[in-house]
Amino acid sequence: GEESVEISCHGSVYIQQKIVEALIARGVRLAQPGEFTRRAFGNGKFDLSQAEAVADLIASASQASHRVAMNQMRGGFAGKLAELRDKLLQFVSLVELELDFPEEDVEFANRQKLYELTEEIEREIDKLARSFQLGNAIKNGIPVAIIGETNAGKSTLLNLLLNEEKAIVSDIHGTTRDVIEDTVNISGVSFRFIDTAGIRHTTDTIETMGIERTFQKIGQASIVLWMIDLTTPVEKIESLAESIVPKL
Repeated sequence: GEESVEISCHGSVYIQQKIVEALIARGVRLAQPGEFTRRAFGNGKFDLSQAEAVADLIASASQASHRVAMNQMRGGFAGKLAELRDKLLQFVSLVELELDFPEEDVEFANRQKLYELTEEIEREIDKLARSFQLGNAIKNGIPVAIIGETNAGKSTLLNLLLNEEKAIVSDIHGTTRDVIEDTVNISGVSFRFIDTAGIRHTTDTIETMGIERTFQKIGQASIVLWMIDLTTPVEKIESLAESIVPKL
């Protein structure tokens, strides 16, 4: 929507720099960060969701997050919102007809059709909400909480997944007291693995705080990996499950 000038010159960096300096000396200025996106939005070339997708595209760290950002930038999300808006307008217009002519014998809106339309709108809204949660997880890394009792191998698993000694591994119970996390790209998808404090009964104040954070991460995670020592009695595993399952 704006006039532009394209300059073709030799590939020398020095020449390019001199051209830029000459233009600046005559009143031209360098573009500010995000200015082209802002101008596209201001001129109606982008809607807000597409403008936000540009930042997500630049920050994308995996194939999946790149794909999600590209789809949104190309208007995928905006198209879904437009479809939902049309259905809402259709619903409102039918209801307003009924309200404007309550004394008429004519039924402007079929009750069954209205009911089906509201159900369809509800399904679309629910689908959009779930797609946002999925997109957010893909963008920031799907959170995977590694949980279990102390010395169950949680930190060892994290180090293997990251291929580095991120967490301290020790035979001493309660070594991990705080949350340790890092992101790994697996087949184009980012996973944010979270090593948590081992769950057990303890009188140690610091370790207790770490265990409380473990339960918080369980509630926030999309995937929970529960590490179990095969020598642990079944009764103890069942008791631990009773405290973990309600947090899922």
